[in-house]
Amino acid sequence: MEDDDTRDPAEATSIMITLCFAYIPDFSTDVLPFNHKIFDNNKRQHKPSLQVLKDEIKRRDPSLKGYKNKPLASLLQLLAEDRFKLPPVDMEYLQRILLRYKTACESRIKDSTQAPDTSTGNGTTTRITIDDRLRLIEAFLSDKAKGKLASTQQCLTRQELDARNSDLAVEDYFETVSQVFNDESWTPTTESLPDLHPDLADARDLPLKEYRTTRAKVKEKYNEMRHYLHAIVLNWEQSGNGGQQRSDDAEDWGTFDPLLVVDGDDRKNFLP
Repeated sequence: MEDDDTRDPAEATSIMITLCFAYIPDFSTDVLPFNHKIFDNNKRQHKPSLQVLKDEIKRRDPSLKGYKNKPLASLLQLLAEDRFKLPPVDMEYLQRILLRYKTACESRIKDSTQAPDTSTGNGTTTRITIDDRLRLIEAFLSDKAKGKLASTQQCLTRQELDARNSDLAVEDYFETVSQVFNDESWTPTTESLPDLHPDLADARDLPLKEYRTTRAKVKEKYNEMRHYLHAIVLNWEQSGNGGQQRSDDAEDWGTFDPLLVVDGDDRKNFLP
């Protein structure tokens, strides 16, 4: 891999990561920034490639036989032998491009958490606020959107499949949620949940403000919320209220067992 590499970026990344696994001792992508949730949709880019390892062995020793059917772990172990060690200049280059890639990953993570989420109609940008997030949750649960959610597992017809990327595309759940959210005439009201969080103690209206959303943003926030819900479910289980820790053979079943719970059954403890 050269500095002026003209390969496809995804291919170049796969090669670089695989060579790091092969030649850098104790290299792992199970740490930040490689395992950040922003890369969850393409985890394979941070895993070693079996084909890249085979190509590397062939490049280093064209006469070697009997390695093509070996598993990935065996190929990594083979490249760890002294005869396959990289020259110092190549090792220095590999570490340099790895550092460059790590910096790029960290920059992408920073941009994803700090950049404005969208822009208003007049060209100015705005960030999503807590009220906007609550309004989005209400839109997810709105009657109009829930009707679409129930049909998400249905098979599309041939005509609907062909029209997915055209103006004739069928309006799906995420598109419906975005339309509900952006509707100025729709003003949902939150429930009063004082035991969940002090900020939710009083019910409040959630009118449309500066923030506008799109189908892509709705789908992104939907996947993000699923990640946080998973943490809440785990905390629920650890609290003693979950199905794995209830003392369901007691006469007062429905209460928590203080010998099993973690930090009491206060609902605030469920939040991540």
